[in-house]
Amino acid sequence: MSTSRIGLASALLFGVATSMVFAAERRAGESFVYETTTRAKISGGSLPPQAYKDQPVIVTTIDIATTAVDADGSARAHVVKHAAPPGSFSPSQVKSWNLLQGHAEFDAKLTAAGALIVNVDDSYQASEATATGSKLTLRQQADQIVAQANDPAYQANNAAREVKGTFLIANVVSLSAAARKTLAVGDHWRSVVDGASYDLSVTGKQQYRGRDTVVLKVVYTMANNPNMSSSIDATAYYDQTAGLVVGTHAVTTQDIAATGMHTVSTLELNLAQ
Repeated sequence: MSTSRIGLASALLFGVATSMVFAAERRAGESFVYETTTRAKISGGSLPPQAYKDQPVIVTTIDIATTAVDADGSARAHVVKHAAPPGSFSPSQVKSWNLLQGHAEFDAKLTAAGALIVNVDDSYQASEATATGSKLTLRQQADQIVAQANDPAYQANNAAREVKGTFLIANVVSLSAAARKTLAVGDHWRSVVDGASYDLSVTGKQQYRGRDTVVLKVVYTMANNPNMSSSIDATAYYDQTAGLVVGTHAVTTQDIAATGMHTVSTLELNLAQ
C-alpha cells in the first residue's frame, strides 16, 4: 500500500474513532450505579460548640436505569436515590433520616455524553396549606410538615435537587465533552452551565476504577458577591468511549462575610458498576 493510501486510511480510522468517542450510544435497559460520600467541616462564626465537630460522613447510592432512547440519542432514565443514615445516629434520628433523606426516586435524562439532566421544581408546594402556613396554628403547621415529608412527590423533588447538585461537576465535564472534538492533554477552556462559569483543563489520561479515562481539572470561583465567597476545586475522570464520568472529587469552600463562617465540603462520586 502506498504512503498516501496509508495516510488516507489512518485519517479515515482517526475520523471514525473520534466520532465514536464523542457519540456513545445510549440503550434502553442500561443500568449504572453511583456511590457518593460527603463530609463537611465548619469553622468561624458563633455557632454552638457541637456545630464545629466533624460532621458525619454521608454515603449515598444512586441507581440510574435507562427505559427508552429518544431521537437525539439521550435516554430517558429512572433514578433511585438511597442515603444511608450515619452510624452514630440514635434510633429516633434514623427514623427521621429515613423519612426525610432515605429512599426516593424520580425520572431524568441521560445524554449520549453522560450528562444526567434533572428537572427540579423550585416552586413546588406539597399542598395549599404549605403556602398559607401563617394562617395555621403551630400544631397544624407541624402536621403539615409531617404530611409534606411523607408526600412522595415532595420526596422525589427533594431527591432530584440533591442528585442534581451531586452530579454538578460530572455534568460540567459531560456537557463540555459533548461540545468538543477532542480532549487532549493541555487543552483548557471555559464552560457555562446553568449560568455559572467553570474553567476546565485536561491534565492527563489514566486508568481509574478499571477504565481508561481522561483526567480533567475543574475550577469554579464565585464572582462579584460582597456577602459571601464560594469556590470549587475538582478532579473528574471521564470515559470518552462509554460517554460516562467514572468519578469526581470536589472540594467546595464557602465563606459568609456577615457571620465569619467558613465551610469546607468534600464530595466523592464514583461509578460502582
